[in-house]
Amino acid sequence: MDFQPTPQQIDQQLFLIALQNNNPHLDARDMEILSRRAAAFASHETPKTGDFLEFADGIKRRISHVWFDEKIQTSDDGSWYLGDGYMSFSGALYQSIPIEALSLKGEKRLGSCWFFHHNHQAAHNGVNALIPCRVWTTELTAASH
Repeated sequence: MDFQPTPQQIDQQLFLIALQNNNPHLDARDMEILSRRAAAFASHETPKTGDFLEFADGIKRRISHVWFDEKIQTSDDGSWYLGDGYMSFSGALYQSIPIEALSLKGEKRLGSCWFFHHNHQAAHNGVNALIPCRVWTTELTAASH
């Protein structure tokens, strides 16, 4: 019988491969920081910065800012910092859309993020990672700049 990994096992394997390839200084302390922060981020049930959004016209973007649980803004690319249970974004944003226009799709997608090696804030001290992020959908079409 062939071994068939579950989607969760595949996510975990991709996650570890990406971590090892992108972070030569990665160690157990960084893994503990990442594990704790990824688990805290996964506990949310509302749209959060770092999640993905699929628009009705097929455009896929990441949520880059949430305004008081009322509106969100999205981005094509940028940098998502992973803190304790949240992500913050640096980059360009599209115009806001109402948060009530979003529906949870029921799947997750690996999203890029970073945090400081050993939680020590210094230049060139980032650890790049991929963590599972929720996917949302909307009947709205994506805005252009």
